[in-house]
Amino acid sequence: MLVFGQSGKEADGMRVGLLGARVATAALLVLFAAAPAASAHPASRSAASSGWELAPVPARLVPAARALLRAPRSDRIAHWSRRSSNAQDTSSRPALPRIVGGTGAAQGQFGFMAFIVYFDSGGKPDFLCSGTLVSSNVVLTAGHCAVEESTGARLAASGYRVVTGAADWTDKAHRTISRASRVVVNPGFTISGGIPRHDAALLVLSTPVGQPTVPLWGKGQASAGEPAVIAGWGETFAGQTASPTLLQWARTAVQGPSYCGQFNPAFDSSSQLCIVHAPIDDTATCNGDSGGPLLATDANNRLFEIGVTSVGPADCDTNTADYFTAVRPVQAWVSSVVRAVAPGPKIPRLTLAAARGHVRQTLTRVLGSVFRHRHGYRPSCSRDSAIRVGCKLSFTSGANYHHGTVTISYVLVSGKVDWTDRYVIHSVNDRCYFHSGHRSSCQAQTRSGS
Repeated sequence: MLVFGQSGKEADGMRVGLLGARVATAALLVLFAAAPAASAHPASRSAASSGWELAPVPARLVPAARALLRAPRSDRIAHWSRRSSNAQDTSSRPALPRIVGGTGAAQGQFGFMAFIVYFDSGGKPDFLCSGTLVSSNVVLTAGHCAVEESTGARLAASGYRVVTGAADWTDKAHRTISRASRVVVNPGFTISGGIPRHDAALLVLSTPVGQPTVPLWGKGQASAGEPAVIAGWGETFAGQTASPTLLQWARTAVQGPSYCGQFNPAFDSSSQLCIVHAPIDDTATCNGDSGGPLLATDANNRLFEIGVTSVGPADCDTNTADYFTAVRPVQAWVSSVVRAVAPGPKIPRLTLAAARGHVRQTLTRVLGSVFRHRHGYRPSCSRDSAIRVGCKLSFTSGANYHHGTVTISYVLVSGKVDWTDRYVIHSVNDRCYFHSGHRSSCQAQTRSGS
């Protein structure tokens, strides 16, 4: 996540989803078989800004030494507001289940969520983001989770590992770990003067997964005051030593353009949304939630995604608006990419038993009652390839002896797996064969085709 009121490689508690969420490096190395982690990067807190401004925080994630300092596992973690005059005064920290102000998700509750980790070229964990499955092989996340901070160049697909299917990404019983084969950044994505535009990207998974997908906002308006839900694996308070492994979620509300402009003068109502859980002001996104969803419900109480987590205050303040890339303006682009990379059906291996069954169908179609009244049917099949099998056969029927070959192949027809045949069947009169002693001296009738 990008940040208000910070710039450059600045410090503790920065508001950057891809930077600030400190994960347990040891766990990541085991999970993804990465190389040993990097040494810690120094960090210092910058002076408070006199006003709100948007600036990217380019530093990535996880100083390894600090990453090993895990926070206690708890569903209720203390959080304190930016308004607190003394961050060390624990009496000002209400004990609330804290995304910030959230609670742990039940397994399967948000089955479309994706936990994203990026490893640098040396195999070191670099940063984490959140995302959503929008098709069986495409994950929607933030654009700033997909580019090199200093150059804007697209990151290598080989660096990504994506966990789906598990509310707790360490849950071996439910998780699926995928590699990415392609990174597609929204063509309109820019960060100019610290201001992000159209902050969205897609990760194409190398292998499709079986988890549910989330519908995207395509029609209608997001009205001020509309209830919404946020979700992600980010910190539950700014500067948390280790982000939770359990997915967090919280309720919030969409705000109108005039409200959103108070905190971000560059707010663009045509491409962004903002939230505050007014009047309670108790929930927010935080570091590591970048790319996660802003969700609303349709008339049938089904969740659909209306926003992608983009920017927010440096200290994860629940009283200040969080900003999201609006999904509706990028929905057509997402759909076009999903269609372009949709996995086609795989042609399965043709077994010998299946081939013999298709041969019988071919002979019944070609010979009809001649084959149905067969005697001594002897097929002998051998494999030509994984999807092609050739069979030699012979049988008698009535006064004739029949022999020949049938080759069965699996093919794709209109996107579906089907089978084809090629056959050559000879029919020889038994009397001629018995008197001559060899079928080659007898006149044969031959049927061939496919």
